Amino acid sequence: MNPLDRLLNAVRPYGEVILLSILLVAAVWLRLSLPDLIRMRRIQAWITLGPDVWPRMLIDLAILCLIGLLLIALVDLRRNLAAGASKEGASVRDIGRWFAIITIICLYIWFLPTGGFILTTFLFGVSYCIVAGLRRPREMLGLPAVFLVASYLLFTQLLSVPLPRGVGILRQLSFHIY
Repeated sequence: MNPLDRLLNAVRPYGEVILLSILLVAAVWLRLSLPDLIRMRRIQAWITLGPDVWPRMLIDLAILCLIGLLLIALVDLRRNLAAGASKEGASVRDIGRWFAIITIICLYIWFLPTGGFILTTFLFGVSYCIVAGLRRPREMLGLPAVFLVASYLLFTQLLSVPLPRGVGILRQLSFHIY
């Protein structure tokens, strides 16, 4: 066994912890440097909602999620090391699943302006459920429908963000829905 393989086998159980730690450090750095990255001045000092509110909230949420994932990864690592089991590398099936997910996301972004939000988001949800391994029709159709309604309400009602309407008959249909 060459030295590189020995090094990779020694580091493999800690890979998730290392990756989450790097992401956490990057997110904290981004949060601390956010005022320098967004150089818009506030109109009035007493207004708490400035141009940096949404990025700041998203980065704070990402930091909290990364801390939670890091704690879970540390508990799993401790349990696996105590049991004497080492993590194996990703299998070809896992790599194929990740490739399929990335392809679905790229197709979703590509077809969103043409197909409109409603149709494209529902088809994205169904295809993601298929790739994730959900086989029951209730799950394959119900979860994307719930996600579609929740994201529709979030963007149109709460955030007042216009959604893509699509072209042709999909555009006409979207005018009747939202």
